[in-house]
Amino acid sequence: MQMGRWFGYRRGYPDLVRLYMARSVKGAGKTTYDLYEAFGAIMRDEEQFREQLETFAGLGEDGRPLLRPIEVPPLVFQQLPWLLPTSRNKMYNAKLDFKGIGGELHDFPRQPEQGRGETNAKHFALVRPWFDHDLFGPIESFEYWDPRTERIGEFDGRVAIVTAEEMLTVLEGFSWMEQFDFEPTLEMIRRAMAGGKLKDWAVLLPMLKGTPEKTVDGLRIPMLKRTRRGGTRGGFSGSSFRQRDAIETIAGKPRSKDRIAGEHDAAITYRTSTRGAMLLTFAADPKNGAERTPSRMPETMTVEDTATLFSLALPMRPPPEGVSPSVSDAEIGAMTPSSTPTEPERSQPRRPGRADAPSWASTPGVARSMRANMHRDTKPELAIRRLLHARGLRYRVDMAPWSNRRRRADIVFTRRRLAVFIDGCFWHGCPEHATVPVTNADYWRPKLARNIERDRETTAMAEAEGWTVLRIWEHVPPEEAVRLIVRALDEGEEPNGRP
Repeated sequence: MQMGRWFGYRRGYPDLVRLYMARSVKGAGKTTYDLYEAFGAIMRDEEQFREQLETFAGLGEDGRPLLRPIEVPPLVFQQLPWLLPTSRNKMYNAKLDFKGIGGELHDFPRQPEQGRGETNAKHFALVRPWFDHDLFGPIESFEYWDPRTERIGEFDGRVAIVTAEEMLTVLEGFSWMEQFDFEPTLEMIRRAMAGGKLKDWAVLLPMLKGTPEKTVDGLRIPMLKRTRRGGTRGGFSGSSFRQRDAIETIAGKPRSKDRIAGEHDAAITYRTSTRGAMLLTFAADPKNGAERTPSRMPETMTVEDTATLFSLALPMRPPPEGVSPSVSDAEIGAMTPSSTPTEPERSQPRRPGRADAPSWASTPGVARSMRANMHRDTKPELAIRRLLHARGLRYRVDMAPWSNRRRRADIVFTRRRLAVFIDGCFWHGCPEHATVPVTNADYWRPKLARNIERDRETTAMAEAEGWTVLRIWEHVPPEEAVRLIVRALDEGEEPNGRP
């Protein structure tokens, strides 16, 4: 910061600086200025400007900058309308059309003043259908890296999967302070959807320990305490770094060495290359400066006294192996380089040491086939899920709703306790199409037999915990598979989808 030069901050020297700032300085006419607020705004403006420049600071494979400064007209942040960043003769007008950085969480707390609560009521109504339609799944555990303790912490939360179209409609309905423009973010989302880079959102609702739950318009929801900012900045305080880690993981941001996922981190299971992430929270926002601590407030609260807050992270599609640009291919403002690499249709996480392990493949072609085998989002799964969604059915994907977290179902209906497996004919021993490779047969026979035994164990375990298991071979036409699933949901039976 420039303040370091102004005040003499030096490494190893505990310099002490005291600033005395007037809080009400008389200006022209009846105008007054808060210099303390202005000083804080200058610091925040410069921090955000540095973050923006850092976005373009990466190098390409050839060691040259991805972008040169001349190619990036800077957008100077200005949080206080009356506090100009420089003299007017050095400024020029610019309009920000769209803005977004893939894989990074951004808070959007600058909602209008509480007033009579009309805005709070409107915002709550926008997200209420997600609860009415039971889109939120069971409570799961999410991990985060705590830089203060240098340890991995955990928090609980519930997740709902919302289509990109539905999310856009909800976001377009939110209201903001006059000084804040949300339209560039909306335009970024529209462009990502049009380009096929954004197909759905994972909405994370934290269920934090010690956070009281309140009944709001008949819904039981966790209620946080969030400070309302005063002055011209307005809005609410930002989100916690604990939830930031989980949201950015879902959106596809690579983890650092300190943030390797543990065995109970549900964030990894929700990550796809075309999925954004929303952090959804509710905060007490009573009228006239009344008590804001949820634990001291009535058990039943009104929608007018409940603020609906969110933070967003656009999907960050990883580059091909060997390329690590700092600029994702999610467009940033109106300044996306045409040379930014894009991702293959799907990339699997690489396991440590996998490259050094011996391969059982007899030929390079077989090795490529084995590496390309996907544990989720196969073509049969996607076809079936599209048809289910078209029928208005909502479900969870690649989920372990039972005690054994290593046994995951492909499609899960949590309310009806129905778990659907779309089994590959080769890997799971289809009686019609299963074959055993001639080469390395001594390896393949016990491996495939173990897969079949594992399927039986998983089915028995799930049924013992009260779940209905429906297994469908991948060769079953999607329309027939959907018919079997719908019948299982309607009748509560277990139809036989595996001939």
